[in-house]
Amino acid sequence: MRALFLFLLTFWATFFLSCREDLEVKNQNLHFAFAQDSLFLDTIYSGISSPVFSFQIKNQTKKNLLIPEIYLENTSSYIHLNIHGKSGQNFHNVLLLKGDSLRILFQIVAPESTESKEIKEKIIFKGLENNQKNIEISGFIQKSKIYKNTDDLIFQNNQATLHNDIAHIFTKDLVVAQHQTLNIQPKTKLLFFHESKVILNPNSELNSNGTPEKRVIFKGFRNDAGYDSIPLQWKGIKAQNAKINLHSTEIKAAEIGLDADESDLVIDKSLIINSGTYGVRAKQSKLKIFNSVFFNASQATLLLEGPLETEIIYSSFANPGIHQYAQSFGENIPMEIKDYQNQPFKVINSIFHGRYRQGVVFGSKPSKPMIFSHVLIKNDDEKNLDLNDNHIFNAIITREPLFKSIFLKALDLSLQKNSPAKQKGISIEGISTDLNDQSRKSPPDLGAYASIAD
Repeated sequence: MRALFLFLLTFWATFFLSCREDLEVKNQNLHFAFAQDSLFLDTIYSGISSPVFSFQIKNQTKKNLLIPEIYLENTSSYIHLNIHGKSGQNFHNVLLLKGDSLRILFQIVAPESTESKEIKEKIIFKGLENNQKNIEISGFIQKSKIYKNTDDLIFQNNQATLHNDIAHIFTKDLVVAQHQTLNIQPKTKLLFFHESKVILNPNSELNSNGTPEKRVIFKGFRNDAGYDSIPLQWKGIKAQNAKINLHSTEIKAAEIGLDADESDLVIDKSLIINSGTYGVRAKQSKLKIFNSVFFNASQATLLLEGPLETEIIYSSFANPGIHQYAQSFGENIPMEIKDYQNQPFKVINSIFHGRYRQGVVFGSKPSKPMIFSHVLIKNDDEKNLDLNDNHIFNAIITREPLFKSIFLKALDLSLQKNSPAKQKGISIEGISTDLNDQSRKSPPDLGAYASIAD
């Protein structure tokens, strides 16, 4: 009886399936729509798997079709295809159902020994319209050094230098030993795994020597689209009784961009963006900030605890609490000052604006010798922040600064044409250019950027 049941089940299944026109597979070579003919990829780092890229093909017919062959022109290619969950470089008779789409995934894996070079590859679809269709892929592989061993990660030689001919990828902490100096050339990239950070031991020194055209970049190692807008990709820079000079440097998506105790800090023409908790946290430290941008941190873009001598000139602190994929749930304070000890403290020609009701939060009532002159400070809480003390606050603006864009994909903290911060500054001897080396007019704009003719 059971044998009869199985026979009947098999018979009827075969009968119905053979009568279904939509399961008929044709080897046709027309009516495929390709979403694109070419792809240009972001920089790929040798020794690290690239992000997963993809493109799509659509079957525009009412029949199931077979693609006879999909393969890579270069058999020694670094590209690995993935079709229907299978990985390889050559596929035959790939089924594409009627009206359906096929998304082809691919990844590039270049050995660490690969030299920096441009790549040009072709993915070939054979047996289609006009016999063959090519998808061209181009990009750039940058040679990398992956720091894995303890001896490679601890810089103990006086005046060690990281060069820009390779990308430097740190799987663990980069450590600058006591009394040692680490110099970084312009256009150098330092990429960090999730739990790694830079550690500056007492009496060590870090000199990041970028230029506006060739910035030094500190960021997580992931190069997927959007990852620089997601905080906590790596731990950041940690300093204890050290000296740090950041010139034309970008610090992206760290937990704390720069966390310093009892240190001397100079931040010039630099950007610290999308930090997990704080952009910069400085405790009992000397701090000079010129022509710089501090953008997005869940707690504060700048936290000063017991600050020593402090000077902030021509800088923009914007903390809207908006990341590419979500809104931040912290307080999003532009600058917070705790335990002020009557040290010299000067803020000129700068902007402090964010989601929090105050652009600057004071742990105690502001007092001399603290000076804020020609500054835009958000103040939606006048009861708790009185900006009318002329001994401390001079030429203060409390209106919206009207940045051109506060979204990371098109981040632009230069000022709109009708911004209340335009031409509201005072000229400062020795500082005649902005973050991008653009000349400043007189009177100058507030913030890190000088206006270019609108």
